[in-house]
Amino acid sequence: MRLALARAELAWAEADAQRALALLPAAEAAGMNAEMRLGELALRVQAQSLAGALEPGTVAAARAALCAEPLHAVAALRLHRALAAASRAGVAGVPGGAAPECAEHVQRLADSLSAHPTQRAAFLRAWG
Repeated sequence: MRLALARAELAWAEADAQRALALLPAAEAAGMNAEMRLGELALRVQAQSLAGALEPGTVAAARAALCAEPLHAVAALRLHRALAAASRAGVAGVPGGAAPECAEHVQRLADSLSAHPTQRAAFLRAWG
């Protein structure tokens, strides 16, 4: 599954949205764990963003995944960032509040590093 995700990500990086979407494994596929499902959704958002609009099913799946417990925090960061980037790019169908929700998630992750100020500062420089 990781290889399929990597191939889809490469297609997205090459701005080939159709190929990226075709290469994505199904979220329900055997071997897909919570981290990979969030990564698949992030890639789906990124690929659909290239076409200028998110499909309603993608938005609903992203919303549900970000509300699931337990949440893989780092994989969720990737999905939050994909939605925020789509929002900034003016992609149709992006849920309102995507950018502030991304900032809130980044802040929660940074706060979890409060006992480690050097790492917290580095995290915020990289992701904040």
